[in-house]
Amino acid sequence: MIPMEDPVISELVALLQAHDVRDVVLCPGSRNAPLVHALSHHLAGVTCHSIIDERSAGFYALGLALATHRAVVVCCTSGTAVANLHPAVAEAYYQGIPLVVLSADRPERWIGQWAGQTLPQPGLFGSLVRKAVHLPEPHTEEERWYCNRLINEALLAALAPLPGPVQINVPISDPGVSLLPPTSAKHAPKSRDRRPIGMQPERCIQQLYPCRIDAQAVEPLLRRLATFERKMILVGQESWSAATSTGETFPQSLREQFLCIGESLSNSPVSICSLDALLASLSEADRRALQPDLLITLSGHIVSNKMKQYLRSYPPRETWHLSPAPTVVDLFCSLTEQIIAPVGPFLETLAQGLAGCASSPYARHWRERIDQLPSPTPRYSSLAVVGSLLSHLPEEPCVLHLANSSSVRYAELFRKPRRLLTLCNRGTSGIEGSLSTALGFARQRAEERHFIVIGDLSFFYDLNALGLPEVGSNVRVLLLNNQRGSIFKSLSTLEMDRLSQRYITAEHQLRAQGWAESCGWEYLSVHEASQLEETIAHFVGPAERPRLLEAFVSSEDEIAELQTYFKQIQPREEL
Repeated sequence: MIPMEDPVISELVALLQAHDVRDVVLCPGSRNAPLVHALSHHLAGVTCHSIIDERSAGFYALGLALATHRAVVVCCTSGTAVANLHPAVAEAYYQGIPLVVLSADRPERWIGQWAGQTLPQPGLFGSLVRKAVHLPEPHTEEERWYCNRLINEALLAALAPLPGPVQINVPISDPGVSLLPPTSAKHAPKSRDRRPIGMQPERCIQQLYPCRIDAQAVEPLLRRLATFERKMILVGQESWSAATSTGETFPQSLREQFLCIGESLSNSPVSICSLDALLASLSEADRRALQPDLLITLSGHIVSNKMKQYLRSYPPRETWHLSPAPTVVDLFCSLTEQIIAPVGPFLETLAQGLAGCASSPYARHWRERIDQLPSPTPRYSSLAVVGSLLSHLPEEPCVLHLANSSSVRYAELFRKPRRLLTLCNRGTSGIEGSLSTALGFARQRAEERHFIVIGDLSFFYDLNALGLPEVGSNVRVLLLNNQRGSIFKSLSTLEMDRLSQRYITAEHQLRAQGWAESCGWEYLSVHEASQLEETIAHFVGPAERPRLLEAFVSSEDEIAELQTYFKQIQPREEL
């Protein structure tokens, strides 16, 4: 039989080209073979990345998209291969990253009929995608038009003003007859009206959607601002838009009128601090003095659970959330105004209306208090290793990637260079895929050194990432190996006997050396304080291949050092 051109694949290639897709992550398989063939042979100007494990592939694609600010396709075969992309899709959803899942499938008539590698794939990701489409097998011009429309809708949804992941599910009857080059590009994506649709007010939450960002549009808010004495802007995670961050244009008049604070993941030139440390250092009187009358929240997630609890216990009179997305986000249970507008232009206009106003004593006092917060000075432990790395970071711009759980929390306790871009998968805060995401990002920003701080459970979960084929000498991985998930032992509300501890903390005896060296990495290790400074200094320096430093530490020591630090900064009247 002579293979026939597949009209669906032709449509896909033409539209991916038109939507300027330049990176495609390809996973092996038979059902998706026609897609892999077409994407690798006939999508002009694309870079293909071959990755075996779909879990790593999804997070690697996420890292590529983070670095390039463009949609990235990850193409997989049918069945559980698609399900393995679920964690990366969830992370992409909550960070607003345009990850395009191109999933091959059997025709619908064979689902549930014991055909190999099948499960119900349409809608598999549920509410965690901006759009999910199941393409038809077109037999008429009208059905081909419908196929074109669905692909366009999915790609436009991925690249909308509120970007995010999408799924394009492609049924393929016989993968062996679809390997001819796609030749039809006549169905280019048609322009569509992207004007957002305003939402109706819900309950007591008011929504403002200024059609234009100018003084007249924000005048009602400026009048209300004059009624608040203690004003706070809290900036959450900024990663996807870090290259054009709100922080780069954070107006000076706002910093004088508001206490503008954030964690290092905000990547903004506000007062960066450990929110946990700040709150731990406050007396009851201080906590009441810090309580804002007005809270404006920007961007995404906050690492500090203590800050979430604090602002729920000491609620502001009003909370405004500023975002281009119409989604209601009421993290602190006090939202009164949802301002749907581009963040940078809106802040600039707000600042112009505040020009000439006297600086706020509230903002000035708390900036000074934040500047006085000490960093930990622990004995040899995970805390000491993280602190040593941060103190040895090179002066030139570099990128710090933090895995979830202990790694990101420990790193937040230390001061960092202003020009340091700090990233973490906080969209869902899962431990899986941290290493693959960082390596995908580092692949696209080879001119910078990338430092990845990761705990043992997160590392060994994503162990396959060490074998990715495109890891450069600009990558440094600091592995904190305490042979368990020690953060669970620090939870005061979780009591464990010896057997429960074994399974809850996932105790293990794993080491990274053999796998790292077999994958071509330079391997280093450190076991005690006397080795730390010299080893870290070498670790951060120039290298000819990727470098991994495994720090063997005690979980008991790190918990003790953490408790000691917070006790040291606790106010005297509470000791």
